[in-house]
Amino acid sequence: VFKHPDSWKSLLEHLRARRKLSNLRCGLSFNYQGVAGKAKPEEIHAESLTSLWKSCDFIGVSMYQSVSPMPRPEDFDLAVGLFAGEFAGLRCQLPANKPLHFVEVGLGGGGLSASDWKPRIPAGSLDDAARAPYLGSSNPNEADPWKNADLKAFRMLYHQALCGYLSSPRPRYAVKQAFLWSFGSWDPYGLEESRFADPGIMEVISEHNRKSK
Repeated sequence: VFKHPDSWKSLLEHLRARRKLSNLRCGLSFNYQGVAGKAKPEEIHAESLTSLWKSCDFIGVSMYQSVSPMPRPEDFDLAVGLFAGEFAGLRCQLPANKPLHFVEVGLGGGGLSASDWKPRIPAGSLDDAARAPYLGSSNPNEADPWKNADLKAFRMLYHQALCGYLSSPRPRYAVKQAFLWSFGSWDPYGLEESRFADPGIMEVISEHNRKSK
């Protein structure tokens, strides 16, 4: 995207010209950090990128930014601010009124230790789990972070904080839609692996969705 923004904009224009796609909504999605990937500064054309953002209906983000050991809605304010700040630092700022989508969001229960920066699943502490939501388990037979009572409680707080954040869209960079990563220990619904499910979190999310309609 950062190397060929004009090509992406042209693709969006061609899609919108297809009349059968009357309800089409187009967006581009990025990781929560390192948004430019391997593009070098001299390869980035800020004006073309800014024009591309304006042509999108939304901007997506895979949101696995760190949170507090006692998660709170403000953690996601910081995460979105860091995400948007990267674009500003590259001189291709996202429009403040452009809707954001969390195209992936979740907590895996793995952790990153501050002592050696090695990943561990399950996390060795709440601090480690909060530092790396992107780490988790695909197989409960090999590792099930949610057997640990403290991590299980932390998981609930994370999703309560996420729903609290989503329930009050911010005036800048408002997150309009969010999608859980329905895989492994990141998925409280246990769609793929029922042993990772958490009925309490399901109810928290269902209540949020009811109120958001």
